[in-house]
Amino acid sequence: RATDSVGHVGIGSRTWTVDTVVPASPAAEVPFEGAPTASLRLTAVYTGPDAFGSVEFRVCSDAACSNVVALGTSAQVAKGSSASWSIDVALPEGTYYWQARAIDPAGNASSWTATMSFRRDTTSPGAPGGFSAVLAADGLTLRWTPPSGNDDIGNYVVYVNGSLWRVLGEVTYEAKLGPFDAGDTRTFAVSAVDRA
Repeated sequence: RATDSVGHVGIGSRTWTVDTVVPASPAAEVPFEGAPTASLRLTAVYTGPDAFGSVEFRVCSDAACSNVVALGTSAQVAKGSSASWSIDVALPEGTYYWQARAIDPAGNASSWTATMSFRRDTTSPGAPGGFSAVLAADGLTLRWTPPSGNDDIGNYVVYVNGSLWRVLGEVTYEAKLGPFDAGDTRTFAVSAVDRA
């Protein structure tokens, strides 16, 4: 309260809540355990109990997370919503480990989640080999073989006249395009997409 020079007393009040309850640990989402990724974005679900909160992330060079190479916090999100953070340092290719913890509006922090690993992969796979076309009674069939090397192929993409025609599975090595004759001027290509 304040008192002026002639003795008038002004009274005002404010209230606040003391919150020492630790929030629940978030549910880690992306990247999945052991997944190859080219992305530098981590995601986890803020699980409360407060209606809003944020998630702090850390990326480490070791499974014990004793050597933190990047640390950051998401924007505030509603309970049950995904919170994300983009790693703000350049990470060379290799295996990394990450954890997340919830931060409530009062600043209470949950325990860190279990450590999850991911493999940073910025190298494109090689081109499919043996790309050929076979014309038979049922039409044109394109065929290819997997790229050489140890690429972790996720799918193959077939292009017709430079535009995406179809995305095929990781062990699909042919595409049937139907009728084809000498007057058909379409061009065809196939590319491999790795899991990252």
